[in-house]
Amino acid sequence: MFNTISPKVYKRIRERKGLSQTELGDELGVTRFTVSNFENGKSKPSAELEDLILEVCGCSVPEFAELVREELAELSDSEDREKQGSLLSRANRLLLDATGELSGFMLRGLQRRITQLRVMRVTVDHFKSDLQEHMYECRELLKRQEGTDAMPETCGN
Repeated sequence: MFNTISPKVYKRIRERKGLSQTELGDELGVTRFTVSNFENGKSKPSAELEDLILEVCGCSVPEFAELVREELAELSDSEDREKQGSLLSRANRLLLDATGELSGFMLRGLQRRITQLRVMRVTVDHFKSDLQEHMYECRELLKRQEGTDAMPETCGN
C-alpha cells in the first residue's frame, strides 16, 4: 500500500511492538536477516510485505505519521534538505493513500449497510403485509361468528 517507509522507521515499528527481528520475520514468513536488511536499508520490502509489517506490528496511520515526524526531528538543520523533503513527501503520500483507502473502506461499509437496511425494509414490509392480511382474515372470521362469545382460534390472543 504505502511502500514509503524508511529503514529507521521499520526498526522503530518493530521495537514499539516489542518484537525481535526473528519474531517479526516468523510473522512475515521471512528470515531474521531479511528483516535486518529492511532495517539497515540494504533491501526494501514489496508494498504487500510493507503492509503486512504495519499490520503485524499494529501500526496505525497516526502512529506511522508520528514515527516519520520523529525521524524528521532527528535530522539537524545541517543535514541534507533533500532527505527532509523526501521524508515529507513519503508522509504526504502515506496520508493521501490512507485517506483514500479509508474513504473507500468507509464507502464500501456504508454501501453494505444500505443494502442490509434495504433487505430489512423489504422483510419488514413483507411482515407488515402478512400481518395486515392475517388481521383482515381475523376480522372476517369475527364478522362470520358474530353473535358468539368465542374468538376464532386462528386469530390467537
